Amino acid sequence: MSVWKTATDGKRPYYYRTDTGETTWIKPVDLYLTEEEKLLLKHGWRIFTTKEGKVYYSNSKTNKSSWTIPNLDIATGHTRIEKKSQPIKATLDTNLQLKTNIQEFKNNSKLLNLEKNKSIDEAERLFMEMLKENDVDSTWSFKKIITDLSCSDPRYWVVDDDPLWKKAIFEKYLNTRTEDQLLEEHNAISKFKPAFIAMLESYGDNDKKKIKYYSSWRTVKRLIANEPIYKHSVVSEKIKRETFNEYIATLKSNHDTEMENKRERAIKELTNYLSKIIKDKGILDWKILESQYLFENNQRYLQNKNFSNLTKLDVLTLYLNLIEDENHSKLQKLNELKKKNFTQDRVARDNFKKALSELEIYSNTRWQDIYPLIQNDYRFKDLIGRAGSSPLDLFLDLVQEKKIVMQGLANTAKQILITSDYNWDDTNANVKEEILSLLTKNKSKLKNEIHNKELNIITDMIVQDHESEMERELREKEQFYNRELNIFENLLKRLMLRSPSELIGNWNRDRQDILSKYPEYQKLLEYKKGNDDMQNIYERVINLKLVGQTIPPKIIGGNTNNSKKRTLSLDY
Repeated sequence: MSVWKTATDGKRPYYYRTDTGETTWIKPVDLYLTEEEKLLLKHGWRIFTTKEGKVYYSNSKTNKSSWTIPNLDIATGHTRIEKKSQPIKATLDTNLQLKTNIQEFKNNSKLLNLEKNKSIDEAERLFMEMLKENDVDSTWSFKKIITDLSCSDPRYWVVDDDPLWKKAIFEKYLNTRTEDQLLEEHNAISKFKPAFIAMLESYGDNDKKKIKYYSSWRTVKRLIANEPIYKHSVVSEKIKRETFNEYIATLKSNHDTEMENKRERAIKELTNYLSKIIKDKGILDWKILESQYLFENNQRYLQNKNFSNLTKLDVLTLYLNLIEDENHSKLQKLNELKKKNFTQDRVARDNFKKALSELEIYSNTRWQDIYPLIQNDYRFKDLIGRAGSSPLDLFLDLVQEKKIVMQGLANTAKQILITSDYNWDDTNANVKEEILSLLTKNKSKLKNEIHNKELNIITDMIVQDHESEMERELREKEQFYNRELNIFENLLKRLMLRSPSELIGNWNRDRQDILSKYPEYQKLLEYKKGNDDMQNIYERVINLKLVGQTIPPKIIGGNTNNSKKRTLSLDY
């Protein structure tokens, strides 16, 4: 970077060196020259500006000047002035005229014509005046003084080759501020904070002394102890520390944001990396994935510096999320496939139901009756092997529906028989034909259009229901009769305990007369085989030998509240 800088005295530009303070009206070669300026300089021409700001050209080799840009003939090496140009009038004495021209364009800037042969005390006084007049305080850095005052105040150059002297005078100025200056500076906290933060930021370019987001106030305070804004500022230590904490908070926030951005980039790149592995290799066991593709086990993984911002837990969590996403994606595809297949399955079921509707199927139709009719039907073959109901299931569902319909019609038919005063005769072999004939006459009461085969089915159902009812009644009577026999047997046992001498003997008229006064005996006489069964029970009871049998008190007429039991030994 060039040490030369550009400034202006209000009308004309001039140039100064930041290291030595040297000034000149001529644009130094170190600065960036235009192609035009480089070409002119090559042939001895330089560009100048009058104090009125008008540009002219002068050649130090030929002592010629021109208000217009010279026309350069590079091929011949000669310089040709355009005809329209009007050269400055020269006297016979070229050197005298050139001297006159130079005096005419003499730079009268205070920066260039400052008398520098001042005493050290006078130079210090001028430098101090400059600082005071420009309201310099402890918030200024020495770098700011060079930038802001070296180009605008000539007093900066009273000593042009000693920056250490200037810095020392700056320190002395800060130490000798008046009470009013200190009070004003103390009240200008809003001015102090940005300047203090700017000073802290200046340490960001120094790696050894760089202030980090984790730096402590104790450490930084030693680092900036000689900084003017810290050393000479009249604000309290509390304000300085609070300002420092604000700056550290900003650094930490920026650091966290940067780390989060790095982490997001790392996660994005790792997602692509793991997704490609899953795509190529499928879902791998974590141990296999770690040993072959992750961390120090894989060179490609190590080459990505962003991955270093992630922990093993981060990688594992991301991998599990990718597995979950992969499984969810597969499940979604499976559901879509099922949905598509379900639609096809439903169409196949509907087609097969239509095929069944084309057949004569009744409530008593069997699968083997229709299978030969549909085994070669494409609608039957298309349904085989599909999810859901099979052809047999659909057939049985249809038969069941027809059974429910027939049952309803059978109940209606039974009402017709009742209203027609039909009397059942179980000995009549033509019962079915009579019922069928009766239902045929009343067919309109059953159904508008009923098939004769359906009438036969209804008739069979009625007859079967009647037979089932008769069998049920017979079973109930048998159960009641057996219960009466048990009651009679218990009667005999109680009587044998009370007066065995009256009962022991043969089943004759005397024994029957004794038992006739009991209702248990009378009920059994109502049955045809009651007397024979009672005799069998009587003979079995009197031949029993009840040894050690426990008889409840109520059986022998004792107190029912007595919890004790008696043990009787009977020997017949």
